[in-house]
Amino acid sequence: MIEVIDNYLPADAFQKIRDTVFSNNDFPWYYIGNVTGDHEDDLYYLVHILQDNMGVNSSYYTDIGQPLVDTLNFKAFIRIKVNCYPKGKELVEHGLHSDYGYDHKGAIYSINTCNGYTRFETGEKIDSVANRMIFFNPNIFHTSTNTTDQKRRININFNYF
Repeated sequence: MIEVIDNYLPADAFQKIRDTVFSNNDFPWYYIGNVTGDHEDDLYYLVHILQDNMGVNSSYYTDIGQPLVDTLNFKAFIRIKVNCYPKGKELVEHGLHSDYGYDHKGAIYSINTCNGYTRFETGEKIDSVANRMIFFNPNIFHTSTNTTDQKRRININFNYF
């Protein structure tokens, strides 16, 4: 089951997250040379790991991750990752994948509105809309896209128990 919640956070909490990611020229991004793990593709994206199974991994966790974590019903986190997909000349689906090979929960939080989206193998296509949260089973195959109408598509991916 896929659940979509618009206006997920109060406006002030959302704006603080957005400003931290978009307005801070010092926000560190890390290059990943392929999007789906297929080393044959020419696609890349940038990430910032806020938390992984070893614990908090970023000084930005409090400003970006914590307001969202406080809203989730979780036992433990596997990973919280901020994704940045650069603008392209064409809208490209990155390829179907599942996040991990075991049962857990997943969520995607959109930081900006653009023509990018997340599509699931079950047929649902969820547009990137600022302050939108998508809850889903991350074992269902899904794919991300870049964007063509904004400089970048940014979302936060949650994997948790």
